[in-house]
Amino acid sequence: MSTVSRDQEIVAALAKKIGATLTAKEIKYDKMGNLLELDLSEFGLTQLPSELWQLTSLRTLNLGYNRLSYLPPEISQLTYLQQLYLSTNHLSHLGTSGK
Repeated sequence: MSTVSRDQEIVAALAKKIGATLTAKEIKYDKMGNLLELDLSEFGLTQLPSELWQLTSLRTLNLGYNRLSYLPPEISQLTYLQQLYLSTNHLSHLGTSGK
């Protein structure tokens, strides 16, 4: 029987997609394996990976110090999100691709 939760599998796929090794410093799970906090700051992201929108139990998301120019409307799929950090990006549009 696997002890890896759905969220852990999604985080592994997300990390692979952005070419990062995520450690306990960047991720925090509850006892059930649901992702509560994710720190993707300082990864040089120019866009957000689609896997992110599947992390519906996420409460805190840090996207600071990247190169994001917009925040896509899919952010609304994170219905439990309570804290969103976006400092030091290049945001010109929120909730739209700006295209």
